[in-house]
Amino acid sequence: MKVWSPVAVRAYAPAMVGWCLALAASLRLEELRDDLHAQALLPVLQGSAIALLVFTLSCIGGASLVLWRAGRKGAG
Repeated sequence: MKVWSPVAVRAYAPAMVGWCLALAASLRLEELRDDLHAQALLPVLQGSAIALLVFTLSCIGGASLVLWRAGRKGAG
């Protein structure tokens, strides 16, 4: 049995990218908390971090659905 399924890796790749971008945005938010000149960017970064997390969750859900359907077709 293979440890890495190429189909699963391709299906979950957008979710991984979205998770990394959301993590980077969250880390950037922590850097800007003490900077008074960058306070104007906080709402934009917070909104983008939330949007990336929603995108990530939708990619995970879509990939899971695609893999589940492929597994059902292969078994039946």
